[in-house]
Amino acid sequence: MSAAHRQGNADRWELPPLVVVKTRVPVQREGLVRRTELITRLADQDDRQVTLVQAPTGYGKSTVLMQWVKADPLRRFGWLSLEQSDNDPVVLWRYVLLALRALVPGLADRAWVLLHQRDPDLEVVITHVLNSLLDVPGRLVLVLDDYHVITNRQCHDSMQYFIDHLPSSMQVALGTRTRPPLSLSKLKAEGLILTIDSTKLQFSLEETKSALEGVQRPPPSRGGSPCPPNF
Repeated sequence: MSAAHRQGNADRWELPPLVVVKTRVPVQREGLVRRTELITRLADQDDRQVTLVQAPTGYGKSTVLMQWVKADPLRRFGWLSLEQSDNDPVVLWRYVLLALRALVPGLADRAWVLLHQRDPDLEVVITHVLNSLLDVPGRLVLVLDDYHVITNRQCHDSMQYFIDHLPSSMQVALGTRTRPPLSLSKLKAEGLILTIDSTKLQFSLEETKSALEGVQRPPPSRGGSPCPPNF
């Protein structure tokens, strides 16, 4: 499916509908171990502009991000679960702005209009978004989960422009399996990036104990002998 198609006449440019649920925080499964130490670390640092949660599949990246969203009362969060179909810069920024407008209704109306025109200038669009964010009170976080699915160079370049010009009250959190092809060395040198890697995502002793205590043993077999736990 193309990102856009003509309809009626040359001046009308109709875009496909967005999947709104992608901009909602997923529902957490019951019984997940609470990552208290990591959540405290994520919530404590006020001046960073990028949070990078990077690890292979199975390390609980999305879970940590979801728990942070639920546990942090000092920030407001926008969420976007990315998919391979978002590898188009216009599609990507329609979703990014939809996520931000769910957080701040009416944000960057001019940018929203421009995104629905044919061949929008993304730098102009993003500049409108950045300028609008300056007027929003409080601390905001945009979570981009599964960022590793983005491979389009224009998408990365547009995100780089956004990150390079973020207002001090705004940060971007990336959940990804691989290192994103973004230039983050300047932010790292200035102490404005927090990286949570696979080592930090490993359970502490207390979390391991909590996980083991949460394992439900199966009921006894008919012969009366309990079945061994399935670890």
